[in-house]
Amino acid sequence: MDSKSVPKFVYESESQKMGLFANVVGITFSTFTVNFDFALQAGDEETARVVAGLVMNPADAKAFFKNFKESLKKFEKKFGKIKPASKK
Repeated sequence: MDSKSVPKFVYESESQKMGLFANVVGITFSTFTVNFDFALQAGDEETARVVAGLVMNPADAKAFFKNFKESLKKFEKKFGKIKPASKK
């Protein structure tokens, strides 16, 4: 999706507006889809609880990546460089 044609977002509920917190993402793919599993891993836990999943076709996933990359650049310009997460 082109950043110049951003649709108006409609939320089904207030809780949907709040979003979900995730600190881990798993990405898998097939010929027709790119799958994102967003998860929450607490402390020293060895497992992460998946809180949301997202499935996109490859073209939309690539557009998402481009948009996300541009958004991170704008974030860093406004708030400063993002430090890499520490390794456990």
